Amino acid sequence: MQGLNHFEEKHQKIVVVNWVLGNRCNYKCSYCPQELHDSSEDDFYHPEYFPLIQKFSSEIISQIKMRDSEKEVCFLFSGGEITLYVKYFELLEYIKSLGGKVAIVSNGSRPIEFWKNNKNFLDHLALSFHPQYSQIDHFKEIINLLGNHLPIHVNIMMDPQRFDYCKKVAQELATCAHPFSISLQPLLRDLGSTLYDYTSEQLKVLKNYSSSFHENFSLPSKINKKQFSYRGDMMIENFNKENHGEKISAGELIARGKNKWTGMQCNAGLENIIIDLDGEVYRSWCFLQEDHPTKKEGHIGNILEPHFKLPNDSILCKKKYCHCTLDIMCTKKSL
Repeated sequence: MQGLNHFEEKHQKIVVVNWVLGNRCNYKCSYCPQELHDSSEDDFYHPEYFPLIQKFSSEIISQIKMRDSEKEVCFLFSGGEITLYVKYFELLEYIKSLGGKVAIVSNGSRPIEFWKNNKNFLDHLALSFHPQYSQIDHFKEIINLLGNHLPIHVNIMMDPQRFDYCKKVAQELATCAHPFSISLQPLLRDLGSTLYDYTSEQLKVLKNYSSSFHENFSLPSKINKKQFSYRGDMMIENFNKENHGEKISAGELIARGKNKWTGMQCNAGLENIIIDLDGEVYRSWCFLQEDHPTKKEGHIGNILEPHFKLPNDSILCKKKYCHCTLDIMCTKKSL
């Protein structure tokens, strides 16, 4: 593979600020590391930090626009469970007032009345279906409620112990009337680079899930083109090879073991900005890994610091694997 690019040109013009505000969560999934749901790092969930969050949000939009005035900025908030944040609606309203787009990753557990209030604040909703807790009917209700108002993507967390049930979930959700998309999300141990122990048949499904169901069924994969989406499928650049131009998802790249771009130039820091639980700002999630050979190169600053400067250039990939879907959905080019 000589590179990876966005399948849709519009995604090249969007900078995603992926902000994990805290690790407070109402689920405790068996495959989720404890530090992502035990409320041990939820300082930024407290109201006194809200002015700081506002100030940093304004500054990061300003810097991105100074770097390229044509870029759109989308804040992608996650957790933990972001909808538990006490100033959730105030935060979304503030980002919108700055001209930014707002997306969230949520387990969808809040009652339907809560989701009714999201119509005027969200630009994109990513729902994670966790088979231990999530309810099919509740997800269908959310999709049918909001599907005409904003794009919705559902990641089904493919627990190998509940694999057949997860496939059933995909089929059930596909009956929703409104356009949305689904991914069958492979699970990685401790959010690292090693897949869970899937059977050969399960891996076959994950490697090419568009053809893994019965003849007359396919996963919904289209979002209304008029609606906003911050990321989507990627395109393999492999000049003079058969799969050049192939449309492929981040999950399929992981399942096929093709998530390797060592030695290529990566647009992490140009297309993505990451803010972790401690308020540390990085180019991408891979720089948070302790085994990263050049971790300091990817560090930008901290939201508690008054001054920080976003990078202006791409960076050389030195990781063996790219394990985070957002990091994967970022342009890579051969030198």
